[in-house]
Amino acid sequence: MEIACSLLPLTGASDTDGLFTLYGRTLRRAEPPLPHGAAIADVILLTLYFWGKDPVGTELAEQWVHNDLEQTWALVCGGRYGIDDPQVNPLEAPGAWRRMARERVLMTITGRNNFWDRVAAYAEGLRRNDWRGDVETYVTEGEACVHFLGNPRSEKAERETDKVVEFIACGGRVGGGGAGRGVCISVTFPFPSSIRQYKSGRVVRFGATDTVPASTDDTAGTGVTSKDVVINPSSGLWARLYLPSLLVAGRRQDSKLPVVVYYHGGAFAIGSTANRPTQEYLNCLAADADVLIVSPDYRLAPEHPLPSAHDDSWEALRWVASHATTTWEGPDPEPWLVEHGDLTRVFLVGVSAGGNIAHNMAERAGAQSLGVPVRGLLLVHPYFTGGAPAGREATDTARKARSEAFWRYLCPGTLGFDDPLGNPFSEAAGGSAARIAAERVLVCVAEKDSLRGRGAWYYESLKGSGYRGEVELHESVGEGHAFHYGNPGCEEARVLQARVLRFLRTR
Repeated sequence: MEIACSLLPLTGASDTDGLFTLYGRTLRRAEPPLPHGAAIADVILLTLYFWGKDPVGTELAEQWVHNDLEQTWALVCGGRYGIDDPQVNPLEAPGAWRRMARERVLMTITGRNNFWDRVAAYAEGLRRNDWRGDVETYVTEGEACVHFLGNPRSEKAERETDKVVEFIACGGRVGGGGAGRGVCISVTFPFPSSIRQYKSGRVVRFGATDTVPASTDDTAGTGVTSKDVVINPSSGLWARLYLPSLLVAGRRQDSKLPVVVYYHGGAFAIGSTANRPTQEYLNCLAADADVLIVSPDYRLAPEHPLPSAHDDSWEALRWVASHATTTWEGPDPEPWLVEHGDLTRVFLVGVSAGGNIAHNMAERAGAQSLGVPVRGLLLVHPYFTGGAPAGREATDTARKARSEAFWRYLCPGTLGFDDPLGNPFSEAAGGSAARIAAERVLVCVAEKDSLRGRGAWYYESLKGSGYRGEVELHESVGEGHAFHYGNPGCEEARVLQARVLRFLRTR
């Protein structure tokens, strides 16, 4: 049994997976060993106290500080230990590091701290010596030692706390398979601290992880019923279907509904069609637009690199289209699609990464025989790429570089930002975007969204590509990426919803 993290003196915690301990314990040989086979795996060191006889870094210019701390150490230990004792100067005993926590160390440092150079030297020593774990250093500029104790609600203190919580979560068993650990790779586009992957391959997700079961929506009063359907048992591909109340005034009970195939967002790496915000949004969309919705839950990167998400989405779309045939092959047909779906009125809809997927599905449908017409393609804050900068990318080169690194992380076999999967208008795409199987296209962007420029670029590029359908653009003023999920009641969200409804109702 491994103790997951060490942070503070023993607290009497009842769960040994969360046992906290002092730094000193990590260096000792632990004789006798910890009970029940426990072992310290991870350590968190917050603005820690190290010192030594020989000055390090800027200590050369601060001899009075050096003398003062040497006297303080002599006082607190009663003169029993010198200033180079490994308990206060681990740089003098690097061999002991092999006995330290076996997996990870997180050290926090503050800018106005006498121990800055000591902590930095210790971190570098861990990296260069034969300790086989992984070390992270988190720096808070402009603050003094243990600033978070005096002002725990400050912005900087809360950021440092978030880092500690994130580190602890990485060491646990949430969101990933197995107990392996390694260097974390933070993927932050377009979400902060959304995912980490370790050398072992274990993945931890921090965003869009809350899921809710399919149900009948009584809370919002839409009366929409949802259910989950397995499409491919071997790959685990499934979809959540949303059926509005059949007791809608003005609609014949035997009339069939347009079918919306909706692809959720999440940068191809997080999210699910079962996430609460998606469930709530699709309940409202099904009720307001009076449509039958099929939302596939495609596999996520990095465990399943792109184009796995696109392949799953295409399989789901073909499954939907297969219900239009009178000769059924394979598993039993889905009753909702057979009884209530009008497959002559299919719409492809996606938000963020889902917008990218929706476009690629329309493109595949144009190249292959889908068997049903696509009446409309609706892209909300779509996620596309491109080697040539668009919008703010021209001035924010650092963000563009991070974005390209993230794209290569999602799709290791990619050609880069001009891969047709991300850039449908690249030379490598060969003009396939102009042949999308959609009669109309609506592109929705948000003024403060970092993807705004890329969405507008898609709109202009599609108009100039030779595409013969109708292309429209809608912009939400003063709002950011996918704002309508987090604040569905705001004015711009209502305007956006009205525009979406007009698009879906235009048959």
